[in-house]
Amino acid sequence: CTGLQLLDLSDNGLEKLSVNSSEWQQVCASFNGNQTLTSLNLNNNKLGPVGTRIAAKALRGCTGLTRLGFSYNEPGVEPALADLVRTHPALVSIELVEALDRHLPSRAKDDIGRALVDNKARARSRRPEP
Repeated sequence: CTGLQLLDLSDNGLEKLSVNSSEWQQVCASFNGNQTLTSLNLNNNKLGPVGTRIAAKALRGCTGLTRLGFSYNEPGVEPALADLVRTHPALVSIELVEALDRHLPSRAKDDIGRALVDNKARARSRRPEP
């Protein structure tokens, strides 16, 4: 879908796909390489660490993505999420809220916070225009 800019997949029970990782990988493959998608909402799908890893790796190739909703997906300490935040060329906003600390432990919050600081796209978006 070459003109797709906004996609809301929140509250879709995607955890059922992430149980069989090959099915979730097929869905995520459609994000990888997409250049037009700028806003993706994956909130409230309880993807867990494995589903988070698959999504985060695929979204690294979704180069136009600037906003990501990823709350209530129970990522745990999966490092792929922090890697996505750190290396994505355009991502400037991520919504990341969890109901329980065990779903996003302090270690993961620290890693994501450091990744936000390291993200070059976010730094460019805050820079004033000359």
